Amino acid sequence: MEEMTKIGLALLFTGTTVVLATGLAAERATGGHVRDGGTVRIAGVPDAIDPAITLDAGDALQASCAKLMNYPDQPMPEGTRVVPEVAAGYPAVSQDGRVYTFRIRSGFRFSSGEYVTAESFAHEIDRLLSPAMKSPWIQYVQDIVGAKAVINGTATTPSGVRVRGNKLIVTLTHAARDFPARTAFFGFCSVPADLPVSPEGVGAPLAGAGPYSITDFVAGQTLVLKRNPFYRGARPHHVGAIDFVQAADTVSAVETGAADYAEVGSATDLAGLDPRYLRQLHSCRGSTCASSF
Repeated sequence: MEEMTKIGLALLFTGTTVVLATGLAAERATGGHVRDGGTVRIAGVPDAIDPAITLDAGDALQASCAKLMNYPDQPMPEGTRVVPEVAAGYPAVSQDGRVYTFRIRSGFRFSSGEYVTAESFAHEIDRLLSPAMKSPWIQYVQDIVGAKAVINGTATTPSGVRVRGNKLIVTLTHAARDFPARTAFFGFCSVPADLPVSPEGVGAPLAGAGPYSITDFVAGQTLVLKRNPFYRGARPHHVGAIDFVQAADTVSAVETGAADYAEVGSATDLAGLDPRYLRQLHSCRGSTCASSF
């Protein structure tokens, strides 16, 4: 947004990530007073957007995904506690700790108009396990009963994932208390029922059931998110669009006004930053900073 580039810069420390943002972008990311509309520009374009394979599209998918469980867009410590999103509540857990039953909340829709169902999550689990995808996130689902058969190519769906009406039932090979928290990871995005298995990952448009949807994407060059017209949830969706812009140096892109927001690996990466910006420090949790736009 042009208005953003005219306001001072701020550094947002997110624990494992450092965020450099212009003033208005900082207000959005930290939950301050915000105004709706316009476009926020984020420095850096990922190489892939498919939730089953991407390593660097976390910000985009945090804004476009709707998941069973999620981290609330709240400051710490509330923002670090997993809460239900598309799940109608916390899952029912069997006495032996192996079976998790999620009841799906009604009303969530993809930007295409398609409703989010239990199958929307079962299908993404199938994609994560598919040997053709070669997903780097397979460790999140490999302890589901029947996962090995899918990985080995002798089955297309794991026997431990069942859909019964509005319920998703997942059976694990052993008790794992962290499973609900795993579903807050973008690899568990709800996806359209016809989203294909593609070794290169799917491209745009990629219908999202979160506040935004991915409308344009060219690997390493262009990524644009726009509001999901069917989103009725409570997550922030103030700006009209989120534009990821190509930048060789993400910090410099913000300093020069080419971008409004950037993430870098650590505070040491900001060693060359103009000292006057170091006085503008804020904090937010990594998974919610960009999603607050």
